[in-house]
Amino acid sequence: MIVRSVSPYKLGKVVLKLQAGLFSNVVMPETVESLWGPVPLGRLPPGAVNHCTVANHKLLVPGSETVMFTVRVVHCQPLLMSCVQVFLRDQMMAVSHLVGTDQIPDSHSTIVQNLSSCLFLKKSSGERAMLIKTANGDRVVLYGHWANMRKGVPGTQSRKGVPGNPGNLRVRLSAVNSYGHWVNMPDMDVHSDQVTIHGTKVNLKTGSVEITTAADVPEKLCTAFSVAVLSCLCQPPPPGLQPPKDACNLGVQPSPPKYRPVNRGNRRVNYNDGADYAFLLAAGWMMPSPSNYFIHHYWIHYNYRGVRFGFPILYRASNLDGQTLKLG
Repeated sequence: MIVRSVSPYKLGKVVLKLQAGLFSNVVMPETVESLWGPVPLGRLPPGAVNHCTVANHKLLVPGSETVMFTVRVVHCQPLLMSCVQVFLRDQMMAVSHLVGTDQIPDSHSTIVQNLSSCLFLKKSSGERAMLIKTANGDRVVLYGHWANMRKGVPGTQSRKGVPGNPGNLRVRLSAVNSYGHWVNMPDMDVHSDQVTIHGTKVNLKTGSVEITTAADVPEKLCTAFSVAVLSCLCQPPPPGLQPPKDACNLGVQPSPPKYRPVNRGNRRVNYNDGADYAFLLAAGWMMPSPSNYFIHHYWIHYNYRGVRFGFPILYRASNLDGQTLKLG
């Protein structure tokens, strides 16, 4: 008789490569839940058409054409909603969507008594947040805002000049731990092509994703795409370029125009062009979206599409699966 012992298996890392699709104008009625999944939506006025900017991307095994996951990115300006949907074959495995201050209070609200133990938004920084959901319920709240941006000041004979700074995305994360309690993670500045967050290493420029363990892969992929979406929503557009005002006349879009560097005096104006990053292009860089730029220039100051909402209450959303805002 032969007896063999088998050691406990160990989940290895997962490496995937982004194959980006193109964005196009798609009509997605807000009343058809099968198109959106568990995304809370408001309602447009009767007769209004819900034009959205949508792209479908594939995540492949490197070196092969095997499609492991499909990811859909949706931007909806009329409802001020962006979402990321992760599919395994035809099953939606994870979704993230924007939430606002009617869902999560502002950090200066009287509701928030302890920043270390509450979910909160930094409204004054233009921070945006995305709630990530799976079949297990609400899993992660990912926050992002554009930080450290500074206009350069030329020097004089009596004063040294101050160099400008194009800024960077600053993200933070609140996640549900094994006890079912929400836990806040510290802020993190994204200064390079690579970002590691929630057990996922993302190369924003090349489009590669490395997940340290093969557990909760859809959730972590959703987190990776949500980082890129938040960057697109928060980063100011490059000088001389503006994203399209809306998606109504948007056909199938190739890559957006690249930023042409300009000089101020004899100095080059630095700018982090999202067109150089595969993940930002896949997330909707310079596409019609409910970005901070759109909200500031069109939504607040004009009666956009016959509906006027004021910042900071931007989205209509349900409670976090009945969870209280206080963290355990």
